[in-house]
Amino acid sequence: MAEFHGLRKHRLYNIWSKAKDRCFNPKCKSYNQYGGRGIYMCEEWRNSFLNFYKWAINNGYSDELSFDRQNVDGHYQPENCRWVAPHQQNYNQRKSINITYNGETLPLKVWAKKLNINYGTLHSRYKYYDFDVERLFEEVEKGKGQKRRVMIYDKQDNPLMIVESKSLASKVTNCDDSAIWRQMTGAYNHTGGFKFKYI
Repeated sequence: MAEFHGLRKHRLYNIWSKAKDRCFNPKCKSYNQYGGRGIYMCEEWRNSFLNFYKWAINNGYSDELSFDRQNVDGHYQPENCRWVAPHQQNYNQRKSINITYNGETLPLKVWAKKLNINYGTLHSRYKYYDFDVERLFEEVEKGKGQKRRVMIYDKQDNPLMIVESKSLASKVTNCDDSAIWRQMTGAYNHTGGFKFKYI
């Protein structure tokens, strides 16, 4: 039975309609990531936009917030949904790398901010240490307590200068910090026409 609510132009109607499409419409571009892998919208919401509307209004909805599932493998239902700032929703995407350390699970991007380290550098180290979280944090903590000098070479291995830290090497050569790290660990032969080595 059709609902008559006069809210089809409301932002919430668009959010509800798209979420339902992702779950139940095989023609929807995102169907394979949602309905195609078993994610559905609860009957309470699927059968009534007004039920969804009332839940949203009573649970913190505002025009500045995004509709988000707390468990990205869970369903569209009241106990799994919330309204969050857009940047928080980005951290909750399936492609985010979540790491647990000392009982705390956060996306790698959030860890990078907490540790005050470049995300690209942290990501490279995570792969370099073969996804060993304990080793990763051990090395990060070790590096925070001391600055290690870096020798800068040209592509032919001729020494050019010594600088006091990798971050300073990045500024001097205009090479990205994470690219320098990858070159140091053997991923690149050189970067930006330079080679780098801790001394």
